[in-house]
Amino acid sequence: MLKLLATPDQVIGPATAYMRVICLGLPVSLVNMLLPSLLRGIGDAVSPLRATALNVAVGTFSCPLLINAMGIEGAGVAALLANVSSVAYQLMHVYRTDMAMALRGPDLSLLKPDWGHARPLLTLGFPMGISMIVMGVSQMGMIGLINREGMNTVAAYGAIGQLWGFLQMPAVAVGSAVSAMAAQNIGAGRWDRIDRTAWGGIGINLLMTGSLVLLITLFQRPLLGLFLPVGSPAIEIGAHINLILGWTHVFLGVSTIVTSIVRANGAMFWPLVNLFCSAVLLRFSIGLLGHPYWGADAIWASFGAHALVSTLWSLAYYRWGRWREAKGPMGGRSVPPGETGLA
Repeated sequence: MLKLLATPDQVIGPATAYMRVICLGLPVSLVNMLLPSLLRGIGDAVSPLRATALNVAVGTFSCPLLINAMGIEGAGVAALLANVSSVAYQLMHVYRTDMAMALRGPDLSLLKPDWGHARPLLTLGFPMGISMIVMGVSQMGMIGLINREGMNTVAAYGAIGQLWGFLQMPAVAVGSAVSAMAAQNIGAGRWDRIDRTAWGGIGINLLMTGSLVLLITLFQRPLLGLFLPVGSPAIEIGAHINLILGWTHVFLGVSTIVTSIVRANGAMFWPLVNLFCSAVLLRFSIGLLGHPYWGADAIWASFGAHALVSTLWSLAYYRWGRWREAKGPMGGRSVPPGETGLA
């Protein structure tokens, strides 16, 4: 797979070793993704925050030590230890405080799957899974294009991607919060709160992500120097990429939050179409067709086009789409008769 992505020969070996460790840790990583959603769904937003802080602390402390001892595989082991610590903390908290999620004795029979509960999970989960696959395929394809630009561009993109991880955090956090709030209010029939939830989330995202974009842009070269050798040409390439694409994370955050709202009512199809058209068709069209004329800048332009189109599509669907008239995940109508379905 790495060779199909045009990965430079000198990194094939270390990348393969790292991927093996990461793949072994995926089951724990999956549980660590599910538990915070469950806790937020029952109104506990503090424990997932503490678990994330523990995850970061364990990973930050163990990663350099394990890399020195094991090489690149140590980074994967550090990620596994961080996820195990986070999962253990959350499970201990659930049982220590005797939450509804704490299964004991006869309640353990609830772990046996039944179609009544499995059907809505599969109904919502399958298109979400397809969405993740679509995004993964898109990312792999774009990385294949980036790899063909040479080691300096690969290193620059990898380094700036580390900084962009911080830009994505507010949107992911706020998106999770507004999704839980929207689902609870939809269940309670309080549609009057949905617009306020959406626009409140968008406002928080604009403030937080916008501030982070400004800070990273002002100090991008020193920050890139944390990941790249002094004097490396990859630093200037990374700064160039960030100037083109850093701001797009503000738009992507808006798209994430609005999409989280409509998915809370079980509307999955059109967000999936949006993702496929903007992240796959549009990206590859601009990246491949524009490359002979603009070089690597065509790749960065394709990312920007994806951010703009995805955001406009999400806002249009929220405003004029019929997601409010969709059936809820348990099969009943979630909008009262006579409701127009418009914001």
